[in-house]
Amino acid sequence: GVKIDDKKNSLKIDAKTIVLDRTTNIIKASDGIKIDDIKNNLRINSDIIVLDRLNNIVTSPSKSLLTDKNNNLFQSRKFEYKFKKKKIRIFNALISDSQDNNFEIDTASIDLKSNTLEGKNILINLNNSFLNPDNEPRLKGEKIIYSENTTQITKGIFTACKETDKCPPWELSAEEITHDRI
Repeated sequence: GVKIDDKKNSLKIDAKTIVLDRTTNIIKASDGIKIDDIKNNLRINSDIIVLDRLNNIVTSPSKSLLTDKNNNLFQSRKFEYKFKKKKIRIFNALISDSQDNNFEIDTASIDLKSNTLEGKNILINLNNSFLNPDNEPRLKGEKIIYSENTTQITKGIFTACKETDKCPPWELSAEEITHDRI
């Protein structure tokens, strides 16, 4: 195992293999990678990462797990993290938020400064603590803007019916659906 404590960027990296290219200032790490971004309160687990120290970008072409300061979990097929700008792009991701809602999303941008997520092609399996246990509430849409207090879905469809092979018996649809969590 190898550890890097990058104090300049507040990154701690643990991996089995780390290679530094001094001419490009790029670090490639593989096998059981754990990154702690202390400044942005983000933890990353992956099999392969590339850290471009000149451009302040961490990327991974492999399945990765990211955990933010609110204990939201982002399982992404690949990601790009601009840690100085506090922005993350995730692709083909599964997300579990702190209220036990589960998201499937094609692509999304996460802004750690404003604590927002914007993405495309979203399916949300909602926490069912307020409905009949036989219900399976879900929300689907083309676009999402998710912040601390509100969620906006464009071209959204909502149903609480149990998911079956057939269409649900009922659904609500709208050009825009807004949920104010307060």
